[in-house]
Amino acid sequence: MKANRERTESAADMGVEPILLPHWHANQLRHSKATEIRRQFGLEAARVSLGHAKADVTQIYAERDARLAVEVARKIG
Repeated sequence: MKANRERTESAADMGVEPILLPHWHANQLRHSKATEIRRQFGLEAARVSLGHAKADVTQIYAERDARLAVEVARKIG
């Protein structure tokens, strides 16, 4: 990105080590919130919150919770 390059060059000119943020997209906020809702309330709650007609679309946004599998394994072996 041009802005990052300019800031990096400017920092280097001043003898300062630049701090660059990782690249991200706004839709990552939607993915994060969907994953949080799914973790706390389940897939159906995430689906409704995101306004999806079908849960298979929601599964793209809301990642599975691996901790749930660990909890099940602890409880039932």
